[in-house]
Amino acid sequence: MNILIVESKNDKIFVQALIEVLNIKNTNVEKILIDADNFLFLNSIDPNPKKPTNLIRKLKDVKTDIPKKGIKKIGILLDIDKSRIDDRLVLVNTAIEQAFGKETFNKIEDINQTVSVQLDDEIIEILCYFTNVDENGDLETVLRKIALKDGNYANCLSSWRECLQEKKIEISDKDFDKFWIDNYIRFDTCSKKERKQAERKCSMKAFDYVMQTKKDIFDFSHEVLDGLKEFLLQFKVPINKNK
Repeated sequence: MNILIVESKNDKIFVQALIEVLNIKNTNVEKILIDADNFLFLNSIDPNPKKPTNLIRKLKDVKTDIPKKGIKKIGILLDIDKSRIDDRLVLVNTAIEQAFGKETFNKIEDINQTVSVQLDDEIIEILCYFTNVDENGDLETVLRKIALKDGNYANCLSSWRECLQEKKIEISDKDFDKFWIDNYIRFDTCSKKERKQAERKCSMKAFDYVMQTKKDIFDFSHEVLDGLKEFLLQFKVPINKNK
């Protein structure tokens, strides 16, 4: 069994959509296997990389389940936000050390590097990746980068932001990306009929509906996804054709 720790439900939804795309293009011998029930949510990252309480707690939960569920590989997928890659690696390594013990593994030195963790008679593999665009941002930053349709409504928000700046009011890049994506989904990609049920069909709150019905509003072949794809492809397992 493979386990993937992500920050939120929307991260899970996006990863599942990307896995579906990759599996369609993949051979029929091996598929990426991370079942929907095998995602764990952090909900937030602790700001101090040397005290990643939430991730430590989640890894300890996984450790308890290893012998019962036959877990073989653990993936950790976090937003990089405004952190440096080195700081995120400190956070991940600290959490693994606290959950499994300092002597059980060699530290992860880079994204998409798999390390082995010794747990009694079991050897577990762990790897990590940090969602980013040019080493910055989060899921919404990536979604904005891979948006495929004309973003006529969403792009006009730049003028709104400039207006705020003239009034000495700042909005963070993180909040702006979230607002951009919400407007892109609602006004640039939804029909008038769908907008009548906007919360259910035209918002990030309805991201599962968006990914099920309109994947074509995002470019899943965009190069910004290459690192995440490399991460997910390490979860391939052979298909049992006898099932």
